[in-house]
Amino acid sequence: MQQWPRGRRIDFRFKRNPGYGAYLKFKNKNIPVVFFDRELEGYEAPKVVTNDYECGELAARHLLEKGCKFPIFLSTSDALVICQNRFSGFLNAIGGIQNEIATYPFVIDCSNDINIYGQIASILEKFPAIDGIVASVEKLAIQTLLVCDQNHIPIPERIKVLAFSTLETAPLLNPSLTTISQPAFEIGKHAADILITLIEKKKHTITNHYKSVLPSSLNIRKSTR
Repeated sequence: MQQWPRGRRIDFRFKRNPGYGAYLKFKNKNIPVVFFDRELEGYEAPKVVTNDYECGELAARHLLEKGCKFPIFLSTSDALVICQNRFSGFLNAIGGIQNEIATYPFVIDCSNDINIYGQIASILEKFPAIDGIVASVEKLAIQTLLVCDQNHIPIPERIKVLAFSTLETAPLLNPSLTTISQPAFEIGKHAADILITLIEKKKHTITNHYKSVLPSSLNIRKSTR
């Protein structure tokens, strides 16, 4: 196992999605960049990700196997590659059923929990046939649980809920939340190992086209049973 060199300090902190221009500045200064759990379209750099497309398919198939006829996909963005890949997989899996409301993602404004709650409540009121929800992040799933609880919509009897999440308290929610969990620790460690190798300019075969895909796992709990 590769260890972080002692006495080494971190000289840069990276914000999530600082923008294409910021990455070009790094490139022009020969500062190594490694993406983990994210990709930036049009910028080539080593990346460590999970199998988002396949997991979108897995989520949809699970709901269909549980009897859902009108599942939908809740997303935080229609621009992020990670959300696009998950929804594309979801859409491919439900392609054989007649469900027009699922042919596009419901993009939720996540500026605060009140907004999230209101938007999800409005969607469920407008489309009462919805019987399954795939949430791209846990905050959407948690607000869905609240909306259903306060509007007396039983889960999983009436609506089944699944989220992409590494939330450790998912088994403690009521009902416990079915999740597709990314191997977050392994993704972060592998990305860090690559970055250290690039910083230290060791002999390696890593190119800007390098891509490592670590699979996620489905954890079935009461919210979809």
